Amino acid sequence: MIPSPMCFGFLKKGIYITIEDLTEEELEMLFRHELYHYKRQDLFYKFLLLLEHI
Repeated sequence: MIPSPMCFGFLKKGIYITIEDLTEEELEMLFRHELYHYKRQDLFYKFLLLLEHI
């Protein structure tokens, strides 16, 4: 089980969500938040930072 929702993947992207009792409004907010990370290409920048530390 994952501790919190997150985006994942470099070529094939997706979103992990936690198993919780979420209202429709909370679920919508969660997806909007994760899609914001996707649109800003946060995974790409996180990957670049990872390469920098190798």
